[in-house]
Amino acid sequence: MKSTVFLRILILMLLLSTIAGCSPLMAGPTQPTALSTEPSPTDTTVPQPTITPLQPTPEPAPTSSPTVSAPTADVQPGGNIITLDNSRSLTATARFQAPYSGRIVWSADSSRLGIFSSEFVYLLNAPDLSELFAKKYTYPDSPLDISSDGTTLILSHGNQQFELLNMLTGETKLSVDTPKAFMDIRFSPDGQTLDITQAEEWAASLRSISSGEITKTITGFETAAPVYGTAFAPDSRHLVWYSRGTLQLSDLASGQLGKSFSHEDFITAWTLTKDGNLLATAAGGTLDGNYVPLIYLWNPDSGELLAKLAHETGVWSMNFSPDGSLLAACDNKRLVIWNVAERTQAALYESADSQFNYVSFSPDGKWLATASDDGTIQLWAVKK
Repeated sequence: MKSTVFLRILILMLLLSTIAGCSPLMAGPTQPTALSTEPSPTDTTVPQPTITPLQPTPEPAPTSSPTVSAPTADVQPGGNIITLDNSRSLTATARFQAPYSGRIVWSADSSRLGIFSSEFVYLLNAPDLSELFAKKYTYPDSPLDISSDGTTLILSHGNQQFELLNMLTGETKLSVDTPKAFMDIRFSPDGQTLDITQAEEWAASLRSISSGEITKTITGFETAAPVYGTAFAPDSRHLVWYSRGTLQLSDLASGQLGKSFSHEDFITAWTLTKDGNLLATAAGGTLDGNYVPLIYLWNPDSGELLAKLAHETGVWSMNFSPDGSLLAACDNKRLVIWNVAERTQAALYESADSQFNYVSFSPDGKWLATASDDGTIQLWAVKK
C-alpha cells in the first residue's frame, strides 16, 4: 500500500514540476490597466527569424560522481540587456546537450544555471554552459530545487526524506526525515526558507534552514483535484497555490488567501513579476467564440483580467523579463516574445526540428535560456 501511495505522489511531483517551472527570476512591469484582445500570432507582421542551431560540441558523458570545479573568476554576463527594441536580434551563443530537460533555474547573480533533466541534474556555468556539477539520480530519488545562490540542491529520497547537497563540494549540508509525506519542496527567493508541499493535507509548511524549525503552516486552499502544488512568489511576500484550472495567492505574513484565478482548462504554465504586480497564466479558453490556447494577464490584487493573448498551440513555459516589459513563452516549436504593455508580439523564433519546453530570462536580463525536448539547452543573447 505504501509503495502504491509513494508511486502516485512521485508522479504528481513530476507533473507539478513541469507546471511550476516559472518562478523566481522576474521583475515588475508598468501595470496595464485595460482589457485588450489581441489577434492570433499568425496575424502579426513581426518578422519571424528561423533558429539556426549551433554545431553541437560532443559532451563528455557525466558520471554519478562528477568532478566539481568552481566557476572561473573572469566569467562576465552577456553584453546588452534584452529589450523591446533588440528582442528581434537574439542569437544562440552556447549549447549544452542533456537527456530530456524540463526545468531551468538561474542563480540570482546570473553566473550559473541549474538544469533538471530526466536522468541528471546539472549545474552549468554562464555564459559558456560548461559543466560545474552533474549528478545522476534514479527512483526513488528526485531533484526538487536549487537555491538562489546557485550552490545548494534539494534532493529527495522518497517522499519523507530529503537532503540539501552542496553542488560545488559534493557535501551534504543537511539531511531531514519528515513526519509526513510531501509532494514537493522549494527554496524561498532568499534561500533561507523551504516551502514543503504536504501530500496528506492541503497545507504548505515553511521550514527555516538555519534553525530547522517549522515556522509556519499555511492552509485554506481547497480543490477537488487530486493534484496541487505550492511555490514562493518572486516578490517574497506571497505563496502561490495551483491545481488544474485554479491558481490562488496567500499572504505569507498573515496566511490570508487572496483572489482566485479560474480557467476553463488546466493551467499549463504561470509566472509572476518580481514585484508581484502582474500575473500571467496559460490555459485553453474562449476568445471571440472560439476555444484556443491562451495566455491570461491578471492583476493579482484585484483579480481583474487584463488581457487574453492567443497562441498557435498550448504554452508550456513562460517568464517575464526582469523589468517586466517582455514575456517570453514557448509553444512547441515556437519561442514568442510579447510586448507586455502593447499586448503584441515583439519577436518570434521558430525551431526547425525540436520543440521548446522551457524558457527563462537571466536575472540580469542579458540572457534567455531555453530547453528543448531533444535535451538541448541554449543560451540566447543580443547580437553584437
